[in-house]
Amino acid sequence: MGESYLSPKFINGFLPFLILLLPFTTISFRKYKKEISNHKARFGTFLLIFVPVIAMVIFTISKKFEFSLSFFLPLAGALIVGVNEELVYRGAVLTNFADEKGRMRGLFLSAIAFSLLNAVNILGSLSVSQVISQLITTFLAGVYGLIYMETKNIGPLAILHGLWDYIFLSEITKAYPLINSLILALVLVQVLASLVLIIRHKKFLSGK
Repeated sequence: MGESYLSPKFINGFLPFLILLLPFTTISFRKYKKEISNHKARFGTFLLIFVPVIAMVIFTISKKFEFSLSFFLPLAGALIVGVNEELVYRGAVLTNFADEKGRMRGLFLSAIAFSLLNAVNILGSLSVSQVISQLITTFLAGVYGLIYMETKNIGPLAILHGLWDYIFLSEITKAYPLINSLILALVLVQVLASLVLIIRHKKFLSGK
């Protein structure tokens, strides 16, 4: 039976490939990234999401930490996945869509592209309903595109993405189901943050 691309077994097995992928995603980011805004960088929304995520990660590490590959590989894998995906989907795909189709369309098209990445899980161990759930939640993670537009910095966003993935890879929710409720609450915060940012920057997003 296959594995979800964000399962510990998959990440551990494909870690060498993910590392080899880094130079190519970095080159793609540097070559194809386009400037889509000239405003001063803002980090308010980023911190609103980053603070609770880092709190959950600290809790997870405090419960899971040990000097073993079973601890370090998922953490390293998650961070590398976060960097690779942000460089491609926010750094290159979003900025090019925004440049060609307009910022609002670019934001939604890049969110759709990022969401469809999770469709590969239907070839693994996940059921159709689980894949559909992931498609929806990853589309909602399109807020990362808005955060990138605000911060104008891919680094913090890549770290946030990686830490978010690590929470799932660590499987901390199996031992502490309450984390699921916190994750759901944070997803709702992301959705609300997206709506606020879209309303606040409606004029900016309507242009190129």
